[in-house]
Amino acid sequence: MDNYQNAALGLKQVFSGKLWLTICETLSPIVFLASWFFLGDGGFFFMYIFYFGRILFPAICVAGLYRTGKDIGTCKIAAVLCFADVVALVLKYILQSDGLDDFTYVMSIAALGINMYDKYLEGVAAWIDITAGIVHYVAPVLIMYFVCTSVAAVMKELAKDEISKFGRKVLIINLITGICYTIDSFLPLPILTDLIKLANFVAAIFYLRFLYRSYQALDT
Repeated sequence: MDNYQNAALGLKQVFSGKLWLTICETLSPIVFLASWFFLGDGGFFFMYIFYFGRILFPAICVAGLYRTGKDIGTCKIAAVLCFADVVALVLKYILQSDGLDDFTYVMSIAALGINMYDKYLEGVAAWIDITAGIVHYVAPVLIMYFVCTSVAAVMKELAKDEISKFGRKVLIINLITGICYTIDSFLPLPILTDLIKLANFVAAIFYLRFLYRSYQALDT
């Protein structure tokens, strides 16, 4: 087991980042409605905290995947993809894709130092936004594939067959829900959107369970 100490610590870090990200994404609509109801426009401040969390917690996952990659090489690919996902999300925030209104207008002008209303720059921004959107929706599916397959292979190598089989099941569940979520993001189907979100939440719980069992197995 000593050969996988980096993987154990790295997967534990990925588990923590993913857990807090899941909590953040689950509670954000509730906090938004409650803060808006009681504080009006002032409640948007709490939403900024959640948007910050949606960047911070994946960044923690990047660090965890990179550390895991020291023992399980394929996870370094997942770390690169996770980093690309974080960058894409930041770009989408700056380019107004997620509705941060006045705050991100100020941030975009301050950060980019350009006139966002210029026709040429608007065209460039649109292409960047499209590219960032594709990366943001496709990267998580690929990350899930690389993490689950590589970690499951290590579990099989260590005779942890039950965890290995569970990892493959988690991969299938998350690939199906991830693909459905990606399709729904570009071609939304109002009736199915809520069901897809619920399915993604359940899939995230299964993924967290797999990460937890894996790092526990590597740490013993």
